[in-house]
Amino acid sequence: MTCTSDHVEWKMRRCVLVLYKTPFRAKISEKNAIRKSYVMTSIDHRSRKEKSMKESELERRFTDTVKHKGGLALKFVSPGYDGMPDRLVLFENGRMGFVEVKAPGKKPRHLQAARHRMLRMMGYKVFVLDSEDDMERMADEIRTA
Repeated sequence: MTCTSDHVEWKMRRCVLVLYKTPFRAKISEKNAIRKSYVMTSIDHRSRKEKSMKESELERRFTDTVKHKGGLALKFVSPGYDGMPDRLVLFENGRMGFVEVKAPGKKPRHLQAARHRMLRMMGYKVFVLDSEDDMERMADEIRTA
């Protein structure tokens, strides 16, 4: 598909993708526009601030919240075993849980969901964090478990 006007809108699933033609790129395919994420506005019930928050910012704020409550939110890396949660949260008296941090509105991949089920079957608490509103609740639930 070729952009012929200065601004073209495509409605896709629950998003509106807005492309702006540049002088150097008169032809932008729909697939490349999605891949390169020129300007994308999600139609969602969340606030504008929360929609624009990146996963890394959400993860940093969660780490600070856990630290403020007296715990540690360690980056969890498991080479050779994909799909494990992002953070291992530790509190005193052996209380621990796993937290997968996702950008607002995003869901875990299938492999990640399978790893979460496996960890829950082993008796661990596993959470998916995709909103700033859930940080306090998750940290408190791990701390008091």
